[in-house]
Amino acid sequence: MLPADINLGIPARGPQGPQGNNGLTPQIDSNGHWKVGTAVYQYLAGMKDQDDSTTLIDLNTDKAIYYPSEKVVFHATSISGHGRLVVKYYHLNNLVATKEIFYGTSELSWSWFLPADDNIGYAVVIENHVGNNVSTETIAINVSSDLYNYPIMGFLSKYDNDSSVERKKNLDYLKRLHINLVQFYDWFDLHSLPLPVAPVGDSLQVSNTWTDIGNRLTRKKVVEDYCNLAKEYGMKPLAYMAMNGSDTNQLVHGLSAEMFLYNDNSRNLDHVYKTLDKNNGWGKYSLYNMNWMNSAWQNYIVNQMQIVRDNMPFDGWHIDMFGNPGNKYDSNGNELPSSLLENGIHYFLNKAGELGWDIGVNSVGEYGLTDIRNSNVPKYLYTEVWDNRKSYNDLFNLVKFLTESRDSNKVNKGVIIAAYMDYNYAKSNAGKYFNMDGIILADLVIMASGATHLEMGEHMLCNEYFPNSNLNLPGSLKDNYLPMMYDFFVAFKEIIGLGYQVDGLATIDGGSVDSLQSGKVCGISRENKNDYLGLSLINLRTTNTEWRDTNANCSISPVQNIKVTLKLGVTNHDWYYFDLGNLEPQKLNVGEDGVINISSLRYYGFILGVPKK
Repeated sequence: MLPADINLGIPARGPQGPQGNNGLTPQIDSNGHWKVGTAVYQYLAGMKDQDDSTTLIDLNTDKAIYYPSEKVVFHATSISGHGRLVVKYYHLNNLVATKEIFYGTSELSWSWFLPADDNIGYAVVIENHVGNNVSTETIAINVSSDLYNYPIMGFLSKYDNDSSVERKKNLDYLKRLHINLVQFYDWFDLHSLPLPVAPVGDSLQVSNTWTDIGNRLTRKKVVEDYCNLAKEYGMKPLAYMAMNGSDTNQLVHGLSAEMFLYNDNSRNLDHVYKTLDKNNGWGKYSLYNMNWMNSAWQNYIVNQMQIVRDNMPFDGWHIDMFGNPGNKYDSNGNELPSSLLENGIHYFLNKAGELGWDIGVNSVGEYGLTDIRNSNVPKYLYTEVWDNRKSYNDLFNLVKFLTESRDSNKVNKGVIIAAYMDYNYAKSNAGKYFNMDGIILADLVIMASGATHLEMGEHMLCNEYFPNSNLNLPGSLKDNYLPMMYDFFVAFKEIIGLGYQVDGLATIDGGSVDSLQSGKVCGISRENKNDYLGLSLINLRTTNTEWRDTNANCSISPVQNIKVTLKLGVTNHDWYYFDLGNLEPQKLNVGEDGVINISSLRYYGFILGVPKK
């Protein structure tokens, strides 16, 4: 792992060392145990001698996700304009293929036809040789015939500027992070009439422009072009829309009194439960709540979304809710306890499923989560985390619960965590930067636990209102650590993302495994159906105990000399070490005692156990 205070631009991982493999070779300590981590410092020491002419920038692939046997097209820009590439394609510890490319131009492209294996990731290691100098770049490839088994979601929230350059820039970065689902936030006109249409003959004509709830301009063409470009990149565009929102409490648009949710038993439309009041100074309209268990409302809003489906190029519906409404009443004055509403979400999902669209739903603060996870309608599980989960261990246990959940058809689903970082700091520090250490640790905990983090769109999220862009991304986070983290978890998704916890895999001296304790080095164990074993090591030696890092003061320093003792599969597995900055396998000679000494850990390391043949 590279220290945070080293700004590398697009990661250039150092000159070729005397050991090969970028100089990242484990060393043996005085006890005869293998050490890993010292290679980082060998690498850093060599960086000062690196010639900038070896730098490759804008390394990317043509899509975010691929089908088995599909062709991957790579692109990069060479600073030198000439040289030789050595491209190595790894699947876990196995070198699958190599390619040598001689070039004499700044813009480089090459391709690789994927093997037929499904639901796996590849790490691509690219050495750029210019004269006697060498630098190394890496990128991952996500392969799956069904992207929902490891969904990686991003978002869009602005549709006013009809700029193809801006659209490409935004989606290119999401593509670089292998994001395969795009939530189109606040794209619509009204909650009760999402798509403004007018009858023209036997068909409907969609307006060219409208404004959203925040009175921001939306252009139909921009939404459509974003959708179409996302599809070119292998992403699925999803239309964000609430299951229980109306812009009015009046009996218009075909709305009826029975559809609303009331604060009391008065049956008075003036007493409809209101989530947002425009009189408080924000919003095109007040936001009223609907009874999602009412069949008339279900029919109404699903019919509206069918109009959207038939007239816009979305691939599905990301359904939002507004959290726990508390005890409310229906139009007949009958009380609807919060618990009744919470366990009745599946009725709405069953109706939404009739659209034949891809469906997902946000469980706000885990409200309704048990009901949602039992339904076979959603393609993925998604929850917006609030103060119901404060610590890193809380976050780990939430992901564990969801990744181990099965719906009524006994199917596991991919898990997406919406979690907004630096929350309080962002409110009073507009224009400043996210705290990098806090972002990295939250991402590592979420992804090493088996889920993915909704965080990136045109900007990084610091607030539940997605257009809020108060904080900026540090360059080293945007250009280095985010790509490295997303690459890593894509490359190892079949073990980390699609695997499961295994009890008793290892112990860490002075640390913990499968229980994340701030102030310690912690491990998260994984195993998959093919008996591969994995242990993620995360440096949680920080005084900040809460994952949100709400005041942006989380700070991490490297930890030295961590002793890990493997307990399972020690002699019948071959063992390898990886970290975020190095996706090439470092073979570990693990003795029968199972001891591995990690000489230094900045943020993250990964120990992989491969069954011996």
